Amino acid sequence: MKLSVVLVNYKVPLFLHQALLSLRHALQGIEAEVWVVDNASGDNSIDRIRQYFPEVRLIANTENVGFSRANNQAMRESSAEYILLLNPDTLLPEDSIHRSLEFMNRHPQAGGLGIRMLDGSGRFLPESKRDLPTPLVALWKLIGLSTIFPRSRRFGRYHLGYLSAQQNHPVHVLCGAFMLMRRSVLQEVGLLDERYFMYGEDIDLSHRIRLAGYENWYFSETSILHYKGESTQKQSMRYVRLFYQAMALFAHQHFSPQGARLLGWLLYVGIGIRALAALSRRWSRRALHPVLDAALLYGVMVGLTHWWQTYIKADEGVVYPPIFLQWILPCYVLLWIGALYLSGAYERPYRSGRLVGGLLAGSIAIAGLYAFLPVDLRFSRGLILAGTLCNLLFAAGLHGFLERFSGHTKLRRSHRRLPHLLIAGDKAAVDRTRTLLQAVSVPHHYLGYVSPTAQPFSPSVENILNSHNSLGKIQASRNKTSEEAWTEEARTEEARTEEARTEEARRCESVDHDYLGSDLQLRAICDALEADELILCGDTYTNKQMINWIEALGSMVPSIKILPEGADFIMGSSSVDHPGTIYSSHPEMRITRAEQQRKKRLFDLLAALALLFFWPLVGWWRYPQTLRSIPSLWGVLAGRLSLISFPHTDHLPKMKAGLISIDSKGGDGHIGAPVHYRLRSDYCRHYSIGLDLSRLISEFRTKTK
Repeated sequence: MKLSVVLVNYKVPLFLHQALLSLRHALQGIEAEVWVVDNASGDNSIDRIRQYFPEVRLIANTENVGFSRANNQAMRESSAEYILLLNPDTLLPEDSIHRSLEFMNRHPQAGGLGIRMLDGSGRFLPESKRDLPTPLVALWKLIGLSTIFPRSRRFGRYHLGYLSAQQNHPVHVLCGAFMLMRRSVLQEVGLLDERYFMYGEDIDLSHRIRLAGYENWYFSETSILHYKGESTQKQSMRYVRLFYQAMALFAHQHFSPQGARLLGWLLYVGIGIRALAALSRRWSRRALHPVLDAALLYGVMVGLTHWWQTYIKADEGVVYPPIFLQWILPCYVLLWIGALYLSGAYERPYRSGRLVGGLLAGSIAIAGLYAFLPVDLRFSRGLILAGTLCNLLFAAGLHGFLERFSGHTKLRRSHRRLPHLLIAGDKAAVDRTRTLLQAVSVPHHYLGYVSPTAQPFSPSVENILNSHNSLGKIQASRNKTSEEAWTEEARTEEARTEEARTEEARRCESVDHDYLGSDLQLRAICDALEADELILCGDTYTNKQMINWIEALGSMVPSIKILPEGADFIMGSSSVDHPGTIYSSHPEMRITRAEQQRKKRLFDLLAALALLFFWPLVGWWRYPQTLRSIPSLWGVLAGRLSLISFPHTDHLPKMKAGLISIDSKGGDGHIGAPVHYRLRSDYCRHYSIGLDLSRLISEFRTKTK
């Protein structure tokens, strides 16, 4: 066996699917085996592997054991001369592994090899080549000097910016996304250190390879696509904690006590500052619309209150007291903002219906609050109604303005409600792409497609003009001479011209008006039509060709996606810090969306608080048995439990333990496992707060029967 490839998967089934497809082509002619270790993803990753890639050797863990331990599981079972650790969010060109193995064979002293990596937009990833993060190197990185002077031999050592990305170089640290190593070297230095749960394990192993006297090489002669960040959220506090722990462990292992303390202090301060900055940017972007909305709604209500008491209530001598402006109006605004959040008004893309629905729901909540206020604090209901109408008008204008000029797209394209879409592929692949886009209801404005083969794409204006010119010359000759003077050559020319004209008309009838030209003109076409999105068809192009297109066009087209060969999904990622965009014909598990998880958590908090608050009034004995445990409700408030859930089920997202099961109302003794699975599956696919509220009400109704 020449090569063993190991991939560790965690909740990225479609990225893994694409990576395994690319591996099939890249391993042609190589005696190889492919191992996938699934770290309890709880999705359909295992089913996809078994259905589409029966040749893959699968290890399905029942818990997330971490990146290092999962890789070691497969490496211990493998038997090849070389081992390649590969991330599931990668795309390999057909020649990548062949050329990498040839390089290793030519350099017997090479213990490990990394490769030139590009992100989903075709930008070079600087972590493709790195130096050892000594305290001084880490200091330049953390204080930003490596960014200011990337090519400096002193300050740019972290990413070795002074070394050309287009040439091969010996380096100190390899990236775990593509790490090719000799088994003999691993037998000498050991496998990945399992104390590293995630992050840092590649630095540690690379350093041990160097300490053993071998070389690590950066290989630039072929490039892979690494979407990066698909399995982890780079701006989460969990990421910061794991990264700091990994770096602290590395410093403790490989540096002197003084150096370890210094590096630990630098990492603690630097990562803390960077994490706070990243989280601040993240939350400021999320909070921008709600804060602006709150300021707008409050300002509108204050102005409306002044106008109301001056003109509407002037005859009654009504003057609104300070408590109304300082406390009651802010409560109204908070209810509106909360309703807008729950309605999805702050989710992209912007939908005016969510804004209207949120403001109306907030007004209903305000009306309910109004009914519970003391009489001396019940101010005009007409003011609430007028405020709702005014806020609808002003908030719609604000959201429209922010959507247009928020900077998410180029200014010249910011006015577009639908992205302008271009497809590259042959006619059959283009038709399949459009069918898939229609099946998943992706809104877009279709520009057309380019193809690698020349074909008629529009009537030839030049040919038509030439035909008319020839006929015109013949007619002029006919006017000047008599019929008898016509030569046989003139009659032949007229017949040829008429035949060409008929053929041109036939072409006009059968022309494909969506065809824009050859893919040799793709860059010019993207620029001329200002394409917002480009889909490359894997049925038509090789992986190497698609990677080259992404690198060439990434700075011009905001979003480039791939339809993998024979696949039923389209995928791409334009940012290394956020999950990619996927168009899939399979129903999405709505409950896995981040915004739906936030709403479920908010529902749990509010419902648990309400249950704890009202139990003295209604009587604890009137509650269902599942809700009578105060410690359990405190567990819901603390986030350890959920109010509504279901037992762990294969192929469905893993849920927190719940007080009420989504399918318990059916009676476990009367329905079988298939019905339970269907109830749980539908709950995940169509999740909304309404489902949880309905299930909670149903539990109370069952209690009263």
